[in-house]
Amino acid sequence: MTATTRMLVVKPDDGSGTTGNGGGTSSNLPTVTEAADALAAALQSPIGYLFLDRTRIRPTGFAVGEHVFALSLAPGEEVTLEQKTYSKKTITYEEESQREQEEDLEFSSSLTTEMQEGVQRQRNLSTSQGFTAGGSLGGNIYGIDINASASTSNNITEANNETLSRSVKTTSTASAKTASKYRTQHKVDFKISTEVGFESTSRRVVRNPNRFTPIQLHYFKVLRTIELTQERYGVRLCWAVCVKGPGFSFAERIRKGRVDIVKAAESAVTLPPAPAEPAKAGRPPLFATSAPPVEANKWGWTCDMSANYDVSINAPNGYVWDGDAQRVKDSVMITSVNRASDSFGFHVVGEPWVEGTTVKVKVHVGAGSKWGGCGSLFITAGANFIADPNAQDADYQKRYAEWVTAMADWKTKVAGLTADARAAGVKQADEWEAAMRAGFNPMVELMNAVVQQHFPPVVRDQCWEIEYWRTLFDWENAAFVLYPGWWSDLPAIDATKATTDFVNASWATVYIPIAIKSEKPALRWIYGHSIGASLGQAVEAALDNVVKDITAYRTKSFGDVAETQINPGADCSDLKDQTLCLARWNEVVPTDGTHLEVVQSMTTAADALSDAENADAAMLRAAVIDSHKQDAQVKKTAVTQMTGAATIDVRVGTDGTPTT
Repeated sequence: MTATTRMLVVKPDDGSGTTGNGGGTSSNLPTVTEAADALAAALQSPIGYLFLDRTRIRPTGFAVGEHVFALSLAPGEEVTLEQKTYSKKTITYEEESQREQEEDLEFSSSLTTEMQEGVQRQRNLSTSQGFTAGGSLGGNIYGIDINASASTSNNITEANNETLSRSVKTTSTASAKTASKYRTQHKVDFKISTEVGFESTSRRVVRNPNRFTPIQLHYFKVLRTIELTQERYGVRLCWAVCVKGPGFSFAERIRKGRVDIVKAAESAVTLPPAPAEPAKAGRPPLFATSAPPVEANKWGWTCDMSANYDVSINAPNGYVWDGDAQRVKDSVMITSVNRASDSFGFHVVGEPWVEGTTVKVKVHVGAGSKWGGCGSLFITAGANFIADPNAQDADYQKRYAEWVTAMADWKTKVAGLTADARAAGVKQADEWEAAMRAGFNPMVELMNAVVQQHFPPVVRDQCWEIEYWRTLFDWENAAFVLYPGWWSDLPAIDATKATTDFVNASWATVYIPIAIKSEKPALRWIYGHSIGASLGQAVEAALDNVVKDITAYRTKSFGDVAETQINPGADCSDLKDQTLCLARWNEVVPTDGTHLEVVQSMTTAADALSDAENADAAMLRAAVIDSHKQDAQVKKTAVTQMTGAATIDVRVGTDGTPTT
């Protein structure tokens, strides 16, 4: 399948009649700047033509292939010939993400003599090689791979012409490579021996019937001739939606889930009570928070974020931090303004530390892309403080020293219990993360991003609205292309995975086909976010031209607007499959059969005695044949002399007297 990006630029006519660089220029050739601007506009266009192509494979006959084996037999020699046919088998490890959100890890064995599977495998190989250079293919539409390319066209006819050669070249190259590969890898071995194995064997006894003349048997491969036809059977308008950092939401859910699981495991542990802090009348322990809150404002140009912030907590006068680092971590929170709580996340980096009388903690904040304003995020944290023991009397200092010792013992016990609980929680988190990644569906993540970016909650809060969007776009057949993480300046979300992995991808383009006969309302929503309201005379006229263009192309190329020719007035009319034939070519692939040619030797092994025996045998055979010919002639003559039925007299007697 090939997709051509169509540039749709809606500009009202100002009536000046000027074109190009000005009304006075006589040159029709675009300048370098104009060409660059046109390409940029085409790449930015959210609408493209999606052509549906398929390859039809028909067997047309057989042909004799290359010579594989020769066997010489002496006069009268007999040999048992065992033919073993091998087909190359490949074991593939396949990770498949089903739409039902299940992952199959399957070891499969396939015969390489299947042309259709081979062509598809060659296409996949070409796609993988292209991925290393720029992007990865993440899906298919209508069960066919999609190849996206940036090119401009003014209408669907130009787009059709541009994709013709590209579609044919892609498939013919794949089939040629596949057929050539098969002709090289297919093996037919002949052995004059008897072996027991798992191969498909055919055992035959071959004998040279000649007494004096040797023969030679020549075996050739039998090739199957197939005809491949590249056909175009449909076209769709396609909405191309760009998503920045497609793996951020999934990675953030994994991070939050792990934190919650570990916290739950730690909270389930029953800890011994902490020793009571010594206090002096009027100086109880205090809990202080950071003031003012720290604003997280290191936004990217699409309102995304991945940055660290230091939050300071000042100790009250006469107080010092009690050293409870976990209390500081648990107190960190973020208050959001004009931003959904599920669009950002945070976690504490390292351990809190003290600078003078101030407690500090480092917080990492991450946020996904957001359109229509970044909003505001404010970070706060707190810590427990106790009265400064250096400012108390001797009795208090003694009680404080005892409390410090008891507190150290308590922290040791708590640390041990917490470490065990954390280890169990980490194990549970690992198992949960493995299950999440096993059932991970990239398309679901991307569809969620598309809905969040382009469909406000107000247009999807009722059932009929959801049904409307479902019928307007063909969501089930959407596909996507990933762009590696090296295009982004941000650090990798998951450093353990490659930059080409979904989680670390910098961008993704989602291709969503528009349903047939739904082009006008879909375009109105894409360009104006309008369901029923007009977008203005100029814009509506441009949208009507697009719909008229594709409707005329479907009717001309595929029979009718729905690309299915059915006569509603006839009783059970036949369905006509009208397609555009782009190209037709032939390929040959091997089979398991062989062709035998027998060549008799020009020399013999007969000596003088054998020649004499042959001459005598020939004379005897000639005499026998001549005798048979004479017998036949006598019989023919006797038949011609017969004029009636013969009379036969039989006489029987015992005494010598004849009896009639």
